[in-house]
Amino acid sequence: MAEIFPDIVNNPNYGFNASFSDLTAISPEQFNAIYREYIEGANQNSQSVGTKQCYGSTVYHQWTFYEISALISPTNVNPADYEIVMVPQGYAKDLAYINLTQQLSSANPNVELDSYIPVRVDQSQHIDNAVLRFYKLD
Repeated sequence: MAEIFPDIVNNPNYGFNASFSDLTAISPEQFNAIYREYIEGANQNSQSVGTKQCYGSTVYHQWTFYEISALISPTNVNPADYEIVMVPQGYAKDLAYINLTQQLSSANPNVELDSYIPVRVDQSQHIDNAVLRFYKLD
């Protein structure tokens, strides 16, 4: 992760430690590029090392991605611009806000919204659901 997101890995306030979570979201296109490069790419053939070789070495946090995904069906006949806020929640509060702007209308009946949030594995259990909030822009 340090190679992909150095600003995130080196930010001590990233994650759920701050009074308000400092989280970053990436698009499906960015996620797919990372997946192809680091999972399907050359790294999948990396040589494994045993525990004796790891003894005493620095421990690196493991990371994962929390996916927020929704399929919405707009009902308004006239196209309108909306700010859509994806809100991961946990501990009965909003943890972060991921803002998107999208034009919605019934002419486009199925709109997919996807976002991926890098989180440390030891903090991933803090998110228990996500909600969407819609604000019509003038």
